[in-house]
Amino acid sequence: MPANETLLSRIARRHTVGREDVATDALAFILERSPVARSAFADFLGAGDPGAAAITKVRTRSTLSCGAAPDLECLGEGDKVLAFMESKFWAELTPAQPVAYWEALPAGAPATLLFLAPPYRVNRSSLWDDLTGRLHRAGHALDITRNGDGLKVATGTAQNSGRRLMLATWGLLLNRLAQAALNSRDWQATFEIAELQGLANSVITGDASPSDDGYKTLIREVVRDVVASGWGNTDGLGPSVGHIFWGWYLRLAGAYAWFGVDFKQAKLSNRPLWLAFGNFGSDPGQVTTEQVGRRLGDEGQPGLEWRKNEVWVPIALPAGTELPSARLAVADELKHIARLIDPAGPTCGSDSLPNNDHKSLIRDVVDDVVASGWGDTKGFSYGDGSGYHTRYLMLAGAYAGLGTDDNARKEMPDKPLILSFQGDQSHRVSLDEVRRRLGDEGQPGLGRRKNEVWVPIALPAGADRPPVRLAVAEELKRIARLIDPDGPTYKKDAPNG
Repeated sequence: MPANETLLSRIARRHTVGREDVATDALAFILERSPVARSAFADFLGAGDPGAAAITKVRTRSTLSCGAAPDLECLGEGDKVLAFMESKFWAELTPAQPVAYWEALPAGAPATLLFLAPPYRVNRSSLWDDLTGRLHRAGHALDITRNGDGLKVATGTAQNSGRRLMLATWGLLLNRLAQAALNSRDWQATFEIAELQGLANSVITGDASPSDDGYKTLIREVVRDVVASGWGNTDGLGPSVGHIFWGWYLRLAGAYAWFGVDFKQAKLSNRPLWLAFGNFGSDPGQVTTEQVGRRLGDEGQPGLEWRKNEVWVPIALPAGTELPSARLAVADELKHIARLIDPAGPTCGSDSLPNNDHKSLIRDVVDDVVASGWGDTKGFSYGDGSGYHTRYLMLAGAYAGLGTDDNARKEMPDKPLILSFQGDQSHRVSLDEVRRRLGDEGQPGLGRRKNEVWVPIALPAGADRPPVRLAVAEELKRIARLIDPDGPTYKKDAPNG
């Protein structure tokens, strides 16, 4: 029996399927019984702000008017909504998360949307970028106010004023509740929180693992996810099968790699999943094995025996989870390693720029526009997904994004970059005003983005990288002048252009 196993974790592990739901119900039970725990939870949701409203009632999985059903709803006096909480151990975000939940929070009053997750997903995975990116793409501007280990906080601006987005570890929250209960000598709550801590730890660090067939399915799906994210490419590559191994070849962040299960390594290291970099054939990759070794540092190690010239990285498999949940964590780990190899990536998206360099070009162009006083990126980040990559910013007072879109490239192959304007009437320059000021230079977006205003950006033919960057930045500043003829907007003493 594990040393830190509790009665609740043992019962939940043996007699229930959805331990995530059990954890949510246990937290709700503690909050209902203990005023001390409710007060500590309210302080936690306030992220240190004084005068946090008191929680008088909690509800689990109640359906909102929008159809969404948050795991936990915290209510104050008069049943005023104070917070929604979502328990995210290893499950992916649903289509409604976080936008529907965010929009269901009361406007103009303090209210929090909290996601609880394991430390890996808070500190190293793409979950925070997914949460903030989905809100940005839905037209909700945010200011990032904290981005540390274990806790990330963003506050809404304009029409979202008062709303707060939080991503925190289960451990951080439960430790806060436990300390408050201990200080107040609430022994019943102290015992119950300790039981919940054991359950949460068992979900995060349990001991189940997939079968051999499960490994094969997991490997295929993880590689598919990595390719869809733009970090990997499998053109001309496929599976690798042997008596003691099963895996898949791919190019990861420009380096030739193999991802799979090696049962000999599993016996020696108790780590069955490995990511290996090497010259496995005639395709050495854009990034050599030696470069991979330098960039990964201590995260890589030499392979065994005749594979000692390769670079191997053990991939931890989250124990105690079902395969779909393990898939998410393992894919995030491969993307984390890819970022170490190519910090300017994702690397492998298909476009017309040499060496898929559009992502670093977009970053540099936006930096130039901000330096000129025409743009502002405070509180904004990147949006990445299957088929698009965007850097969000305020351009001349309007909410915008510079990026690529696969649908647009099919329609306009000679103009691989898109300057898109989004948002609503709450921004300094509304979308309707942008549409009026740009006139024929703007056009409706494609597909589900048809309500946006797009300006396709052409690249100078045959130019090297510095002139391309300069030309694209000048084009964005020209468009900014059409929106704000009195600019630069954010630095009035900056040179004009």
